[in-house]
Amino acid sequence: MNKSTAGASQAINHLWVITWCTIYGIVAAATVIGNSLTIAVFSKKKLPRKCGGYFIMNLAVADFMVGALALPMYIYIVYAFTYLPERNILTFQQVYTVVDVFTGLTSVFTLASIALERLYGVLYPIQYHWRGKRVYFVTIIAMWAISATASIVYILSTRSLLYLLPEATFIYYLTVISVLSVLVICAAYVVFGLRVHFWNKSKMEMVASKQEKRLAAALFIVTVVFVLTWTPFHVMNILVNFTKLYMYRMPVDLVFFGKLLHYSNSLANPAIYCFKIPEFRIAIRLMFCKNWVRETRV
Repeated sequence: MNKSTAGASQAINHLWVITWCTIYGIVAAATVIGNSLTIAVFSKKKLPRKCGGYFIMNLAVADFMVGALALPMYIYIVYAFTYLPERNILTFQQVYTVVDVFTGLTSVFTLASIALERLYGVLYPIQYHWRGKRVYFVTIIAMWAISATASIVYILSTRSLLYLLPEATFIYYLTVISVLSVLVICAAYVVFGLRVHFWNKSKMEMVASKQEKRLAAALFIVTVVFVLTWTPFHVMNILVNFTKLYMYRMPVDLVFFGKLLHYSNSLANPAIYCFKIPEFRIAIRLMFCKNWVRETRV
């Protein structure tokens, strides 16, 4: 009786692990494909480079790395933790954390930059219209550099690596920059919404083209989806890091679901572009069907 119960429990546990790994695998594949298309489409000169075009490409690169690197590594960790001793995959888990933090924070910083750019375009429309490419390139380089500092802090504060900083340094550093980024995003869009509401609509028509407005609407939805998908996991992460009691009480399925939402954000962005930007749909169709007749724009 005991042997059969143990066998059934092991089979259920195996099925549970395989199910989660399969779900993560599907999300990873779709993320790589979707963001590859996004990079290809926005690299064409036909779509606007203004209104966040460069930032969208940067966001797509970061999300592509999430699907191509961070997610497959996480799948291995989910599977290996079930069947291998923790000490055997500790180094791999640390490498995964470096990659996950580096790519994830770049996405966060890109969305914060998009929100600030939208706000700048409304508050200073003339300067916004004449801004140059250099501003984008410098900002993008700064995003990756700050993300790299978080990974470096993790390496310096990890006991089994260099351990040159207190172990809690990384937790506080990651929490502060993540929360600040979300607050900047939310504050920027609140001010943006108030400014648009009280602004003369005819003046806005002069500043932004119809194509740019569609892109701006898509970027706003991308940001809202980001807040909704990232918040659950990072709230759990903060609870676990600052209250160790939650580490043992929090259901594993809840953690996996929060992480799934977290990674699904990288998949959602290309879907939003496709849904909200007709030019994006047209460009994708033309990639696969050269003789396709362009649909009538609404």
